[in-house]
Amino acid sequence: MAALISIRTEVRPGDIGKIVLMHAEYYWKEHRFNEEFEAYVAAPLSELVLRKREDERLWIVEGDGIVRGSLALARVDGSAAQLRWFYLEPELRGKGLGRQLMNELIAFAREKGYKRIVLWTVDTLWDAIRIYERSGFKKVERKAHRSWGLDLVEERYELEL
Repeated sequence: MAALISIRTEVRPGDIGKIVLMHAEYYWKEHRFNEEFEAYVAAPLSELVLRKREDERLWIVEGDGIVRGSLALARVDGSAAQLRWFYLEPELRGKGLGRQLMNELIAFAREKGYKRIVLWTVDTLWDAIRIYERSGFKKVERKAHRSWGLDLVEERYELEL
C-alpha cells in the first residue's frame, strides 16, 4: 500500500535529525560524501530552525508519519534567499512532488519580497538540476574544489523573480 504523502511547514521534534540523517545516508551511499557533509547540513539547518524568521521556511515531506523529504528557503539578505536541503527519498521521485515543492518555494519567495533565489549544487545531481532548470534557474558559476572527501564541481544557479 502506498504511503499517504503530505507537505507541512511546521517543524516538529525529530524533524531536524531525520532530515540530516536522510541527507547523510543518501549522499554517502550514492555519492560517497563523507561525515563532513553531515555537519555541513546539520549546523545551518539547525540555525534556520532556531531563527524562526517569517521570511524563511522549511518544507517537510511526510509519508505515513515519517519524514521522507525536505526543501528550505533561507535568507541571504533583503533581496536574495537560498534554496537548500532539497531531498526526496528515491521512491518519491519522478511523481511531480519535487516540482510541487519548487513551485511552493518560488511562490513563498515572491510573497516575501525576494528578488532572487540562489542555490549551490554539484554537477552530478542531474535530476535536481533538471528541476532547477525547468523552474527557470540559470547556471551562473562553476568551480572545482575539494569538499566532503571528494574533488567536486560545484555550480551556482540563480532565479530572478
